[in-house]
Amino acid sequence: MIQRTATSHLLKRAPTISFPRTRSHRLVSTTTAKTTTRSSVIKQESRSTHTTTAVVAKVLKQQDRPSLPQLQQIFISSAIPMVAFGFMDNLIMIQAGGYIDSTFGATLGLATLSAAAMGQVVSDVSGVAFGGVVERSLNMKLPTLTEAQRVSSVVKNTRMAGSILGIAFGCLLGATSLLFMDLDARDRQERTKELRDVISKMILEDEETGLGKDCIMHLTSPDAFDSNGMDGTLMVQQLKQPGTEEEITDVVLCARNAVSIMKSNRLYVPIVVSSKQVLGVLEFRASSEYTMEDKQTARIVAKHVGVFMERLAEQSYD
Repeated sequence: MIQRTATSHLLKRAPTISFPRTRSHRLVSTTTAKTTTRSSVIKQESRSTHTTTAVVAKVLKQQDRPSLPQLQQIFISSAIPMVAFGFMDNLIMIQAGGYIDSTFGATLGLATLSAAAMGQVVSDVSGVAFGGVVERSLNMKLPTLTEAQRVSSVVKNTRMAGSILGIAFGCLLGATSLLFMDLDARDRQERTKELRDVISKMILEDEETGLGKDCIMHLTSPDAFDSNGMDGTLMVQQLKQPGTEEEITDVVLCARNAVSIMKSNRLYVPIVVSSKQVLGVLEFRASSEYTMEDKQTARIVAKHVGVFMERLAEQSYD
């Protein structure tokens, strides 16, 4: 126990050995300090350069941004040609499609969408052919921009907004032509065709009626049926109202009084519906004189034609 205590006492009193610093150690310490100082200086210079670059870029960006009057001029120069293009495109499509629908469509039995597609073809061809003419005639002046301004997002977005709003407004203007079009023309033509078929089967193709093969239908109102056209020996036309008493004809008297008139080889029979309204007059023509039996047969035929016309008219209003 005494030996352990003495040993520990000697260890506690043992002097600390320090080795002297050599020149190489001093060089390493100096180099490390200089390197640390240089790194901090480089970092500070890098931060300063980055800040300066950001400030310069922001200033240049503000300088390259177009002014408000320039943006307004860009918007107007992009919108006005699109207004003209949209107006012409929609107007030509509607007019061409309506004409095709009421002529070739009714004759060939084409669907309305098919006529609209053909009208769109005509409209697109017209747009390609006359698009440059419209732009040259408008002679829109563009603002003077730098290359950086031309490719900037604000200029691109302004042009896009002007084009979209311009073509939308132009198409709406072109659609106003629908207010001046006869949208029921094809429906009337189809109803008139059905009416012609009925009259042809009942009268003209049936030799037992003895009413002849020459018939004219005089319509008192053109609302439900088409009064322009002739199919074989059957003609459908509008009843002309006389201006004076001298111009009153047998057809007018038949329609006004709702009575049948028989004169030699001509027979006039009114088409009366359930509401006692006269929709038209059937005029029969024959090479020989008509008899009272022919007159009675014509009345029956006119009654059936009136029922058919009334049903077709009801379908048109539905």
